[in-house]
Amino acid sequence: MLDKFNKEHTHRDDEVRFIVHGRGIFHIHGKAGTPAEKVFAIQVEAGDLINVPAGTQHWFDLCADREIRAIRLFIDKAGWAPEYVGAGVHAKYEPLCFGPEYVPLGGSKLAPFQV
Repeated sequence: MLDKFNKEHTHRDDEVRFIVHGRGIFHIHGKAGTPAEKVFAIQVEAGDLINVPAGTQHWFDLCADREIRAIRLFIDKAGWAPEYVGAGVHAKYEPLCFGPEYVPLGGSKLAPFQV
């Protein structure tokens, strides 16, 4: 099922997703020619709710554990179908997910800032 959503696409309806279990990452691609043209990565995990507005270019991928369960809400079934953009932007990005295991216990181990 991931093959349907890991390529840049849009939906006719807002995509509302509540994460029940696991982790994944949404890449949101701003509209071309605007200051928001950049790609933003949003990691979601159990308990998170995300709304991707209709017509927003995006793609979804899994974290390293490759497991997620979500409740997805659309106005009707037709809104669920991805409409692929075909620009290939998604191929330039790796799905990098971070979480509590990446934060060192007891604070940072980096040297204090010095001028």
